[in-house]
Amino acid sequence: MRRPCGLPRNWYRGSFALLIFSTGLSFSLVGAALPDLTSLYGLTKTEASTLPFLQFLGAYGGLTLLTVTASRSRLLLAGAAMVQCLAALYIALLPGYTMGLKACFFLFGAAGNVIVPLTGMIITRAREGGAARDLNVHYGFFSAGVMAAPLYSGLLFNQGFHYGPSYMVFSVIAFIAFLIALPDTLPTVSIGTRITGKTLGAAFASHGRFLMLILIVNILYISAESIPNTWIPKYFTDIFPEYSSFRTRFVLTLFWGAVTVGRYICALLLHRGVKPVTLMIILSGAASICLFAAASSSKGLAAELLFSLLGLFLSGMFPIIASSFEHLPNQYTGLSFIILIATGMMGASSVSKLSGYIADQAGFPLAMKTGSIFLVLILVVLAVCGVKYYQNR
Repeated sequence: MRRPCGLPRNWYRGSFALLIFSTGLSFSLVGAALPDLTSLYGLTKTEASTLPFLQFLGAYGGLTLLTVTASRSRLLLAGAAMVQCLAALYIALLPGYTMGLKACFFLFGAAGNVIVPLTGMIITRAREGGAARDLNVHYGFFSAGVMAAPLYSGLLFNQGFHYGPSYMVFSVIAFIAFLIALPDTLPTVSIGTRITGKTLGAAFASHGRFLMLILIVNILYISAESIPNTWIPKYFTDIFPEYSSFRTRFVLTLFWGAVTVGRYICALLLHRGVKPVTLMIILSGAASICLFAAASSSKGLAAELLFSLLGLFLSGMFPIIASSFEHLPNQYTGLSFIILIATGMMGASSVSKLSGYIADQAGFPLAMKTGSIFLVLILVVLAVCGVKYYQNR
């Protein structure tokens, strides 16, 4: 594999792994905490959906920071970890459905959307030619964090604790990530020019159709993924009342455990020569069937299995989408990642509110099934025009 920057094979940073792991924790802790928050403060599903909505909305604050030069990458990553630490500490020590709580979820979104795209940008350029595989490995640490959060929080809830101690654990992990990231020396790679209206116009003038294809697929994927991630614990609490608080959160752990395993399987398949666009079509079709079937099941065990299979099929989709930018000139890498995350969060923030409203008005099963529509649309878009564009690049 070509390594244009002359980096050694073992260049991957331990700080990257812990930073992306802690971001994964913040991503799924909101879903794990929603049943407790809802019961403690008497929230409707629409009101409870405000917290994931704010977390997705916070993404735009984080993306704004990424308009600074790449030379500040180390400080941005370390600063994001400290923001995660302090926000989680506030939630742990000052409980209540307050403006402070809502602000902390906004900050989680901002910090996470410094870490996720910035590390992805660096890897895409440092490992040019093999980014699809390497990003599956990298984002495997993210899904490991998402898997760990409902597991340890479920154990704490099962012992009679509320959501506060779960966020205290997260605060400690984020602080360790800060300590490791602050003195780290990052690989020196070009991740593009400063983002301006002129740069944006030039990118769309020369690569507009390809960019639009990737952004549309990403909006659909993030919208679909955000529904089970946000609602699985609450869904099982309402639909299967015989489930304990630990078991409802453990289903989310199974979902993200399958995502973690699936990303390494996808990395192996890509390494063996499977075309990324072909793999995306297969994954989106299988995932749509699993999500629809899971939300239709009246048996708890069957629903658990189907949500786990859903995670397996969703696993490789975002890393493959993000790796598509290795087909673009270097000067557009930073711009492309920021647009990718911004549009994805636009979809996720809208869907989080929409799914909560549908759950209140028409029931949880229908709200969950809406995600399968987005996955079917991915299949259609890629089958109609995705193969053609990838073959030309």
